[in-house]
Amino acid sequence: MKIVKFFSHEVSDFEPALKLLRSIDINDHDKWELRYIMLLWLSILCLIPFDLKTIDSSETGNVPFNTIMF
Repeated sequence: MKIVKFFSHEVSDFEPALKLLRSIDINDHDKWELRYIMLLWLSILCLIPFDLKTIDSSETGNVPFNTIMF
C-alpha cells in the first residue's frame, strides 16, 4: 500500500489513536472513513514490537490502557 508510508510508526501514537477511535460515534455512518483509517493505522501500530507498559497512561491519571474496551 502506498498510503502506509504516510502513517507514523511510533509506539507513542498507539494510545492517542485508540482514544480517537473510541471517541467516534459508531452510529454516525458519515464517519465510516475516519473509523476505517484509524483501524488501518492501529493495525500498523500493532505490528511494532513493544511492551504494553510503555503505553499505559494510568500513571498520568488517565484511564489505564488495559481497561479500555470497545
